[in-house]
Amino acid sequence: MGTDDVYQSIVTRCTSGMNWIATNHDLVYGGRWILRGLLGVILLVIGGCDLIGGDQLTASRQNDLEEFQRAGQVVFHIDHERIYQSRKPIGPYRVGCGDLLKLQMPTVVRSVSTDLAESGRIDRMETVLSRVDDDGDISLPIVGEHRIQGLTLPEIETAIQQLYYPRYVVCPPVVVTQIEDYHKPQVTITGAVVKSGRYALRRDQMTLVSALMEAGGILETGAAVIPNMIEPAAPASGPGSIVGFIGRLSPEKGVDTLLAAAKLLPEIPFAAAGSFQAMPDLPGRLPINLRLLGAIEPAGISDFYNRCRFTLLPSVCLEGFPSTILESMIRGLPVIASRIGAIPEIVQENKTGLLFDPFDPRDLTEKIRRLWNNPNLCRHLGRNARQIAMRDYNPEIYYAKLMGIYETITPITDQSYPGDLSMPTCHEFAENK
Repeated sequence: MGTDDVYQSIVTRCTSGMNWIATNHDLVYGGRWILRGLLGVILLVIGGCDLIGGDQLTASRQNDLEEFQRAGQVVFHIDHERIYQSRKPIGPYRVGCGDLLKLQMPTVVRSVSTDLAESGRIDRMETVLSRVDDDGDISLPIVGEHRIQGLTLPEIETAIQQLYYPRYVVCPPVVVTQIEDYHKPQVTITGAVVKSGRYALRRDQMTLVSALMEAGGILETGAAVIPNMIEPAAPASGPGSIVGFIGRLSPEKGVDTLLAAAKLLPEIPFAAAGSFQAMPDLPGRLPINLRLLGAIEPAGISDFYNRCRFTLLPSVCLEGFPSTILESMIRGLPVIASRIGAIPEIVQENKTGLLFDPFDPRDLTEKIRRLWNNPNLCRHLGRNARQIAMRDYNPEIYYAKLMGIYETITPITDQSYPGDLSMPTCHEFAENK
């Protein structure tokens, strides 16, 4: 069996197991996405709404990083009170599609005549009900449809006044706006929460914390972390002739730190592979010894790593589990990475790579020079990295941990599961390499 066949077998069996569990235990899958990596632990399904944005949490200043480091490592403990208090103020409610507005408006706005306004009847009020349509518009007397999606109630009142005055009335009308009925999408929360079920949440409540609080919070024993896995790969042909970076070239990835370090080491060649759409001015800022390769096709990734002596990850954002670390490790390449986020849990200092202080190009420069000028150390760290990647991050380990979590929810036996749960061993992976 080839490596691709083995890997596909794992994916197929994992998918089969998940489909069986979903079929037999009423796990509701819907909305635009599923939280991957916590399958079977916390499954949040949003019907037609995005629960979490995709922005990276970035330590933008050195003081922020120092404060983060002083906080120390996170010890797993669920403090429900702190979770409740951590909900950030989101400001006034902003109207969205489906909300029903109740408008108190002068009767005069139904007439295009200024005589009615001058007659003193402008203080006569009437109620107008208007639901925000799918385009974010409401329908108003005389003026017709007007876009109000995303506005606060005071902003809507001001906008309506400007629609009528001075075009239709001789003085600004008094407008009072209320939310008669909120549009509340249904959210299904199931898994390691106190009370699973379907909940109706307002648009301003569509946050992870709010959803979990509606379900009573996370169970004390219900959280689990499964590290990413890496497909087996042949070791790099080495020794490489460049210092490599591969990934998205954007500010939170520490590209400015990378440029500064390369500039301080003109005798060492660097190469960066990845899209730089977030930094369109990057080509004009490169030092002479740094080559920008742009995005490379999957088929060319191994060739890139074969050219590297080691790789860099100078992120200034709080990384979770960057896949490029494992891609380097499985190929026997050490990694020099920022001492930030979860990176120190993956890159072991002086064992599988080196760590440096983010925002500090000189510290990065020192680590690059040390590894570049010490081939024996580079080979030693690379061998350790490959051994650990094959031992701790192989698909077999990932599969076993994932199925173990499923079994804590509902035991799976040979009699109840129709598929084959047997797995190829690590030796089979090694033999096919």
